Amino acid sequence: MELKIFNIIEYENTFYNDLSFLFFYISINYEANERKQQQLAKYLNVTKLSKPQIELYKNLEYLSIEYIYFDEKSNKYFYGNCLIPSIQDIINGSPFSTKIKRDEHLRDFLWDNIDEVDYTEKIKNAIIIDYINQNSNTFTIGKMEKGELKLYLCLYPNYVLPLKIDIIEYVKMCDEFRGSYGWHFHFIDVSRLNEKELDYLSKIRTENVRDKIVQTFRSEADVSELSDIEFSNANDIEVCYSENYFLLITDSFERLKNKVEKKGHYNLETALLECPKPLDIYSINKVEHILKRKLPNELLNFYLQYNGFTLEWKDDSIKIDGYSPKSNFEIVPFQEVFGGRNSENNRHWGPNKYEGSVVMSEIMDNETLAIARECYPILFSEFIDVVMKIPDFGEIELYGIIKGEYTRLNISFENFIKLIIRLCGIDFWYILLPEYKHLQVEEHFPAIDKFIVELFPEVDFL
Repeated sequence: MELKIFNIIEYENTFYNDLSFLFFYISINYEANERKQQQLAKYLNVTKLSKPQIELYKNLEYLSIEYIYFDEKSNKYFYGNCLIPSIQDIINGSPFSTKIKRDEHLRDFLWDNIDEVDYTEKIKNAIIIDYINQNSNTFTIGKMEKGELKLYLCLYPNYVLPLKIDIIEYVKMCDEFRGSYGWHFHFIDVSRLNEKELDYLSKIRTENVRDKIVQTFRSEADVSELSDIEFSNANDIEVCYSENYFLLITDSFERLKNKVEKKGHYNLETALLECPKPLDIYSINKVEHILKRKLPNELLNFYLQYNGFTLEWKDDSIKIDGYSPKSNFEIVPFQEVFGGRNSENNRHWGPNKYEGSVVMSEIMDNETLAIARECYPILFSEFIDVVMKIPDFGEIELYGIIKGEYTRLNISFENFIKLIIRLCGIDFWYILLPEYKHLQVEEHFPAIDKFIVELFPEVDFL
């Protein structure tokens, strides 16, 4: 079999002339020599690797693809990512750790409840084939069965689903579909699933991978091998972008940058502003599974475009009542909204492990603690934090937190995000809200409305 891969490399040459790509990365290790193949066979406790493995390693040992693409026609973002580890990484448990005991990295990265005997047995002696998405506990693993390497898609929380392709076909799909999230659903071997697994698949969200790939790579990609998904498509993720946050952020921040850059300081703290890695389908499914409900469209509308960002700036040229306008704030990334700030632990979060916006519960009164336990952080800043409650019905509820006191904000989630973006998170922005109007008089806050007129004359919806 001739392995034709790396169509994406041919496309890489045109990337630099295509401004629709906000980010593009590819890294490859080619042929794995015989000595490395023998090391892997020994690690797998077999005399020799399977034929597809041997064929693959004649052409490729390691592949990493990552890109972010904005399609102006559909007004959508597309994110592609795959990480097929090298032989040495497989043996060592890398790229996330030094050499460790067999299965330990699988147990750590894959499972919510690793004590379940059935699932622990399914991953025994398996190796990770593709680190698809760590935050959502999504991986592809391989197990030697009767001399053949069988592949399984692992989905949160404890599902090990057989794939009907071998490793050489898997890598060709990663290349052909450019590592796009969601393509794996098309190759699950439904005939080998039990009733519980079929029920789980019928409830998760999927997405139209065909259209996504065609829109991203036009005629460059062949999607003919993407057969129809053999379980319910009723939950396809099709969010109508009522607001184009990419254009709003670009416009607002560029206006501010042009005004502040030469007379103050302006710092984009994270590349997420320039490269807004969109939210992925696997993370949505994980959170919805834990919350036991669908997330509202207004939340997904934002996070499918921007998975959080931070911004810091100060304009020293303006001074009113002895104060110069400034800001230092963060819109919290999705995985930290629902999983906590510790990225190593948020893979395994749950209601009993992470209590949303609860901080120092011992000093909270019962009423505040009850609200905090139902809320998740959305904004951190120097003077105010904002958290949200997602009710079973109705719109997202927002609460401002100042000095530990929770105040319900009468503003929709979408208008809140627009307000923060248009005002670039300027300190004391919240005084503009009716709930905090009294603070400007009581505590002698600076005249924020004057700064807004000076810095943001185009903001007219306040």
